[in-house]
Amino acid sequence: MRRGRRSYSLASAAVAVLFLAAGAAAQSSGARAAKSSGLLVRGPFSERGLPFFGANAIPVLRGEYLVGAKAEDAASAVGAASAEGSASSAGPTTVWYTREGVVLSSAWQAIPGSANASLRLLAQPEGEVLYVRGEGYSLFVRAPKADAAARSFALALNRRFAVFFNSASSDAELSFPAVVEY
Repeated sequence: MRRGRRSYSLASAAVAVLFLAAGAAAQSSGARAAKSSGLLVRGPFSERGLPFFGANAIPVLRGEYLVGAKAEDAASAVGAASAEGSASSAGPTTVWYTREGVVLSSAWQAIPGSANASLRLLAQPEGEVLYVRGEGYSLFVRAPKADAAARSFALALNRRFAVFFNSASSDAELSFPAVVEY
């Protein structure tokens, strides 16, 4: 029994050392600008239907992110969001994934000056929805405002999500990344 506790204590100490080393490395790189982060605060939830396509039964995964937190404030932001029961004061950034092929209407506009041709925008009263096409999937990101930061988040989410998508053998094993730096 004693040996089990010692192994647990050594593992805990090793994890603590790694976190301290990561924190020291982050502090020593003070010359670099702090990145913003998107933090998954809810989900993924397996659902049917994309709310901005009218009545449909498209299988989706949905999640909610707290977007715009600085990387060094990530842990406290997640704690505050969990305690308050909401993702942020401006509202959560909701994301949807689907493997199903979707056809976008002419209401989905290309974003002028965007380097990514697959990035599209749909303006709605609930917030602007960004569409990003990946290899074999589609992501939709509803942000309070689809400004440059929201577009950066959507593109960074797509890059990170591609790794998860390619590693999962089925949607049952799929998740959204917990942290997305952009």
